[in-house]
Amino acid sequence: MDSLDVKYVNELSLKLDLWICYKTAEKIVRRFGSPAIKNYERDIRRCKRYFNWKLAVAIVLGFVVIAITAFGLRQWRRTMRAESGLRLGTKAYEEYDYEQAASQLGRYISVYPNDVNALLKYGDSQMNIRPLQSRNLQQANCCLQVSIESRTGQFQGC
Repeated sequence: MDSLDVKYVNELSLKLDLWICYKTAEKIVRRFGSPAIKNYERDIRRCKRYFNWKLAVAIVLGFVVIAITAFGLRQWRRTMRAESGLRLGTKAYEEYDYEQAASQLGRYISVYPNDVNALLKYGDSQMNIRPLQSRNLQQANCCLQVSIESRTGQFQGC
């Protein structure tokens, strides 16, 4: 698999999607831009001031459609990963697999940071990971603080 394909799958980003759309449009323009002119001197006068507006508009519209589609697919994929993270994280939490639960619930919380039940499960999972590390305690403290603040309506952050 090409390294750009691996990078695209691992790091979903709007910037990368737009870059791929730009490179695709560039290849299309190069391929269909201008046919070889047999009689250069005769045709140069005719082509000198000619600009194909229909082609330009079609390319711009195509680029806009591709960019909007890429953005929509990125959002859809992000939402699907978050929902699967909640489902798998809850299942792992119920099976007392706290390391897996923290990993999966972390995906969900990154998209939906105000879900109090998920925050509480994530914080509890971080507290129950053994051996206990300081970063786990910090994550648990932050999640529990955010869940308490979201219940009271006085959100200050970590």
